[in-house]
Amino acid sequence: MRSLGKIIQLSDDLANKIAAGEVVERPASVVKELVENSIDAGSKNIEIYLEDAGLRLIRVVDDGEGMSKEDAILSIERHATSKIASVHDLFRINSLGFRGEALPSIASISEFKLTTCDGNDHGFTLDIVGGIIKNKSTSPSRKGTEIKVSNLFFNTPARLKYVKTIQTELGTIIDYLNKTALTNPNISFKVYHNDKKIFFTLGNNSVEQVLVSLYGLETAKNAIKIYNSNHDFSINGFIVKPEISRASRNYITISVNKRIIKNISIQRAIIDGYDTLLTTGRYPIAFLNIDVDPYLVDVNVHPTKMEVRLSKEESLIELIKASIKEHLLSTNLIPEINNRPKVESVKIQEKFDFTTSTIPENNNNKTGLNINENEENTDTLDNEVLEIRENIDELKTINVHRKLLPELYIVGQVHGTYIVAQNDEGMFLIDQHAAQERVLYESFLSKINENQFDLQQLLIPYTFDVNQSEKIIIDQYYNLLEQIGIILEPFGEKSYIIRSHPTWFPNGTEQKVIEDIIYQLIINKTVNLKTITKEAIIMMSCKAAIKANRFLNTDELNSLIKSLRETQSPFTCPHGRPIIIKFTINEIEKMFKRIT
Repeated sequence: MRSLGKIIQLSDDLANKIAAGEVVERPASVVKELVENSIDAGSKNIEIYLEDAGLRLIRVVDDGEGMSKEDAILSIERHATSKIASVHDLFRINSLGFRGEALPSIASISEFKLTTCDGNDHGFTLDIVGGIIKNKSTSPSRKGTEIKVSNLFFNTPARLKYVKTIQTELGTIIDYLNKTALTNPNISFKVYHNDKKIFFTLGNNSVEQVLVSLYGLETAKNAIKIYNSNHDFSINGFIVKPEISRASRNYITISVNKRIIKNISIQRAIIDGYDTLLTTGRYPIAFLNIDVDPYLVDVNVHPTKMEVRLSKEESLIELIKASIKEHLLSTNLIPEINNRPKVESVKIQEKFDFTTSTIPENNNNKTGLNINENEENTDTLDNEVLEIRENIDELKTINVHRKLLPELYIVGQVHGTYIVAQNDEGMFLIDQHAAQERVLYESFLSKINENQFDLQQLLIPYTFDVNQSEKIIIDQYYNLLEQIGIILEPFGEKSYIIRSHPTWFPNGTEQKVIEDIIYQLIINKTVNLKTITKEAIIMMSCKAAIKANRFLNTDELNSLIKSLRETQSPFTCPHGRPIIIKFTINEIEKMFKRIT
């Protein structure tokens, strides 16, 4: 190291180890870098061999374009890359692994062997231990590249304390490879762990086939293709019907120009697109690729390249939400009893702990919706009001004459709770409470648009007590409460009096709704009108809907079914629970052993 006083210039060996800390956090980081290099090399077949979740061995073999001897030697030098040549290229990245830090960083903390051939000459092999070249030799002329990384972190044992259990590390690798296989259906992936094949894909450019390989036939059968575009973005992929869901967001895969990314806003847009079709605490299985001009994407935000910055992101968010809603609203989502999700064999990606890839929850927001995204609170509130009105106008204009629910003929009622109906396709069971919840929910949503800020005067004013710190916040953001129709008047040092509230607040729950809104303001210094409105009308719908154990006459039953057919989403209640289940004729005959 060369010293000029307090400032010293690090040796290449030490600099590589520091760079490795940025790029190589765990075995999955190595797999990601090597696989993305193979993809960039135009490979059609990529094989990944792992021992002890990659800690003992990571071996990646591809049939890509390979490298010459000269390029192979340069590839393990710092700041050497085939992906960019100028500053201009840095802002129009089309490849996956452009940083040029990966191979020298990996080689500096492992026993590293690179064998490659570009098809123009003999192959070439480099053996490197801890960043030091130990051997150079010729190898067979097999076009493509093979890289073996053994004994990862052998010379940086301190990094091993950040490595999780073997199962956790393997789960993280498989999670990445699953997502990569979805993004690259034209590539055949074969993955082995401790000499056992974990999964493989055919590389026949069929996303459906990849779905079957990763999630099983039942999930693939319930996938809906999705595509749409606007001036700046084009999206394509699939969303799985809400009857098949997961307890984790990890089954949402997002890519930008085929680069797997993490983006909380896009992830939330996908979830919001399902609206009330998912039950609380459940998340969809979805894959979405976003095509965009590379100039609008900054992929150099983080060394792992998993996080990107998108220009015009708001336009993309609206495109995603609207597209998912439209595709779901135009799909028959009635679960068939013979098509219901079965208890499938537990796949490897479901058995492992995906700690590193789980998006942290906002503890102050049980609905999963972001309640503090914009410091410009007034503008945010105006946008939310506009968004609610626009959502309602969707309800009014999209496929208004479409009837997703088929014609049904009432047979009877079971225990005053379930309606039995039939048609030529089979028998249907309908939850009468859930059905009326849906009818009322959409009716209330429409009414709110008509009298969003009409006020109801309280006969007995409501007094609200706060402490001094809370009072300071309320006084500072008083105008936000006023905008949604809650008018506070100071009443003593630390109390307020409320004389009116919006007319759409549920009868009998006005005080609780007001308290929730004020506490949301105190905690988050903003009011998410969208969240409050949605929760309020769901509460109203549930309280007003007919309950179980109530027998209805034929006219009432027919009226309820008719009203349900008029809704835009007749398949789930506002909480996401199913309203109707179908028993096909075929399935009924199987139950009675008429057919096998």
